[in-house]
Amino acid sequence: MSARLRSLGYETMYASDGESGIAAALEHAPDAILLDIRMPGIDGFEVYRRLNAQAAVAHIPVIFVSANAHEADRDQALSLGGAAYFTKPYKAGDVVAVIERLISDKEACFADPPPEG
Repeated sequence: MSARLRSLGYETMYASDGESGIAAALEHAPDAILLDIRMPGIDGFEVYRRLNAQAAVAHIPVIFVSANAHEADRDQALSLGGAAYFTKPYKAGDVVAVIERLISDKEACFADPPPEG
């Protein structure tokens, strides 16, 4: 996924576990986060909770990815506030489309309002 995103001009970062992922998010404040549910140490759900508790990064959209096709995991990810949920193997184009939409929505929120009159 990182290679695909880089080929499209996106800058990517990788964290091998939840703790380093939280640290990277706090340091770099990315436009979006792809978050695996199963990771060494703390799981993706706990990572999300911790990120959401930090005002500096709570606004960053999170896309959950998992090898689990369990509906309960999907429901939990979305009920926590995840922007999307993909089960591995997923189509990279589908993930890219969601990332592009999320970034576009974010840019629209911060655009200058149209002039009055």
